[in-house]
Amino acid sequence: APQMQIPKELEAVVMKAMAREPRQRYRSVSDLRDDIDAYLSNEPLRAYHDKWFESLAKWGRRHPAQMTVASMGVILLAVLLLAAFAWREAQLTADERERRHELEQAQAAARIAEAERNEAEIRERAAAEAAERARLEATAEEARIRNLAQQGQIDLLLRELVGEGASEREMLVQEFRVRVRSARTLGMDARQVVANLEEQQHRRYLIAFEKHLEEASPEEVGPEAHFLYALLLAFGPETRLEPALAALHETLEQERNVARYWHTRGRLYAQLGERVQAEADWRRAVRLDPEMTEGHLALARIALDAGRWWEAAERFGRALELDSEHVPALAGRGFALIQLGQEDDGRALLKRAQELGRQNHEVNLYHAILKLEHGELEEALPLATAAVTLRPDEPWAYLVRGRILRELGAFDRALADFGNAVRLDPYRVRSVFARAGLYLERGELENALADLNETISRNEQHLKAHLVRAELHARLENWSEAQRDAEQATQLAPRSWRAWLLHAEVAAQRGKEEAARNAYQQALELADTQEARNTVRTSQAEHLDD
Repeated sequence: APQMQIPKELEAVVMKAMAREPRQRYRSVSDLRDDIDAYLSNEPLRAYHDKWFESLAKWGRRHPAQMTVASMGVILLAVLLLAAFAWREAQLTADERERRHELEQAQAAARIAEAERNEAEIRERAAAEAAERARLEATAEEARIRNLAQQGQIDLLLRELVGEGASEREMLVQEFRVRVRSARTLGMDARQVVANLEEQQHRRYLIAFEKHLEEASPEEVGPEAHFLYALLLAFGPETRLEPALAALHETLEQERNVARYWHTRGRLYAQLGERVQAEADWRRAVRLDPEMTEGHLALARIALDAGRWWEAAERFGRALELDSEHVPALAGRGFALIQLGQEDDGRALLKRAQELGRQNHEVNLYHAILKLEHGELEEALPLATAAVTLRPDEPWAYLVRGRILRELGAFDRALADFGNAVRLDPYRVRSVFARAGLYLERGELENALADLNETISRNEQHLKAHLVRAELHARLENWSEAQRDAEQATQLAPRSWRAWLLHAEVAAQRGKEEAARNAYQQALELADTQEARNTVRTSQAEHLDD
């Protein structure tokens, strides 16, 4: 017969009841009965220590309903936990798929970018090689043109370029192109080529280019034709700057990487008085061709004109790095260094410039300006006159000599020089303003007002012109116009005590006492010397009641 398995709890009760040692047995029959009853009731025994899961099983047998509920709760919790885990896993998988997709996209984009970079590098190398070939070809052609020009064999080159059976128009277009290119290879300025043309020849070239641009196909025209046409318009007997600028715009629409195109347009903008645009074009020119001496000189001169001495000295220095004996660069840097207080270095450069180019008008002008600044008028005048003689088409020379003559009291001669400066460069604001000042000294108020109006129309930010015109309007008792200019002056220079003083005086004349007092107070706060403060207080005492 199969052996029966005795439950552990019952075995523990029997073994405790039959223990060898009395102290290990039940103390009484009642204790034995209690353990047997506990066994039968599925409750804990004295003789046996239940494990936790055995206690839980006994509790379940004693409370079957609660156990069922608890079991269902455990099962539900387990299901919820499993569902949450499954959702989390699904979410992580989706995120992982998204990350993997993004990574693949990024890798694909990187591969595309790398391919584009490689393609761009190939294109750049090809373009650089093509540019180098073109440069070498152009250099060889320029050398050939220079040799032919030096030998006076331009006709030979012209026949090669034009060929047999060319029309008169084609001949003239190519002839002017050869003239300009020959001049450039010989170091001449293209402007001088146009200026040296006889009027009839200039007209023939101009008509030929107009027909060429109108009748030829775009492929035949090209940017150089528009550029040459602009030169004829800008520097001929009748200066036509606006059409010349339009031609240069067309040039730059077709080709933006030629430095001389930008440099020439900057020159035209400067002639129109648009100095900001001129400076931008010249900066573009020297970025394209860092070795363009004329570009650095143009930027240096515009810096000088604006009183930016350090920049002027640096730009002239850059020109000297390219040509250590460039006379205008030596003279200009020397002048700028003197303005910066570096007298010894500046005068040494000016001396060197004078040794190399005694007949250079810029050298004479810089010396004349320094003499003028030191009050040495008798010595300054012959230097300025020499500059005018050397370059009778240079408005700056007339302007400097006019200033010297004005200081010497030779008003008629000074007025003639200012007039020549304006005639040669009608857009140069400084010449017009200087002439306005001279008209004021001569008492020609209407002429002065006309020049001041012209100055301000060319440069609305011209502080001195607004101040002088306000004073002139006050003398003419045009109080509303005077007030407008005075207010404009305070807006242009809000820290200028002189502007506020003028504003106060005009307001007082117009009976605006409160505005006048406020302006006087502002002038007093801004006055930086005792003399200036005394001037303000004296004016206030004269124009306002205590």
